[in-house]
Amino acid sequence: MRGRRALLGWTGDTHGLDEFLRGFAVLGGAATTPTEDQMAPLMEYVYSLRAPSNPHPPEPSLVEKGKALFTSKGCIGCHGGPRGAGKRAYALDEIGTDPAVARWANPSLGTQACRGVPTPAGGLTRGIKAPRLVGMWTLDRLLHDGTLSSLQQLFCMNGGRPAAGVEPLRTDGHAFTCDALTDAEKDALIAHLLAH
Repeated sequence: MRGRRALLGWTGDTHGLDEFLRGFAVLGGAATTPTEDQMAPLMEYVYSLRAPSNPHPPEPSLVEKGKALFTSKGCIGCHGGPRGAGKRAYALDEIGTDPAVARWANPSLGTQACRGVPTPAGGLTRGIKAPRLVGMWTLDRLLHDGTLSSLQQLFCMNGGRPAAGVEPLRTDGHAFTCDALTDAEKDALIAHLLAH
């Protein structure tokens, strides 16, 4: 199968599209786990999909500044994988996010997912993977729990972030986008993100 190290989903627990789709089938109530042949048409369809281009792309010169900042400010360290995705799952305390995420697939914190959902070799990550950044212009909910509604909120512009530090709407992760950038840098990085 293609993409055996895809780290799909917020936690990066799914190593390929086949595992991802099987997990949805199990959670959706499939009587039996679908076979590879049964899943093949759906997988080919998903592989054929591409993120649409932004119909209102940002100013190209601002996008170029943002692209340079994406590397120089270290964003690429977490978002350096295919389509701006993470290459590993980060510990929840490492990125400062809601610790309840650790219980998503097994509330008792066991190493195997519950309800028969396929579990990768080595067990659940108990972390979060940096999401893909392609198609950011289409999103109106950001972060693993949809707490933020815009990149401007992620970058603490126009009033900052809502409910910081309050579970389950904890948004104190990704603090450098608020504290370590000038307004001009924030504008350029947002333009870069909206261009893809």
